[in-house]
Amino acid sequence: MNRRHGFFVIDGVVGIAIMGALLAMLSVALSYQHRVSQSLSNARAAIRKAESALADAQAGRPVTQVQMRSVQGGNTPPGFAWVEATATDGSQTVRLVGLIPQTTGATP
Repeated sequence: MNRRHGFFVIDGVVGIAIMGALLAMLSVALSYQHRVSQSLSNARAAIRKAESALADAQAGRPVTQVQMRSVQGGNTPPGFAWVEATATDGSQTVRLVGLIPQTTGATP
């Protein structure tokens, strides 16, 4: 009877150890998923900022919170200029290139 009681105790301890290991692996996976999710969220926010800045520049509205600089290259239609919009959100930086009318004051 004593021998059987010892088996049940060892079986319970092993079961608890396995559950602890699974819980540790789950918490690591959830932590990694949270970091990746936050990084993707920051990247999406930076892209939205850059897209909004290019749309504002194309419409002739003032551009704020985004760095704009002229870039050379490619076939530029008459009356337009290539610009690069650089936006940062959190740790993510995004650069988008687009055409804007030269008559707007957005070209640096």
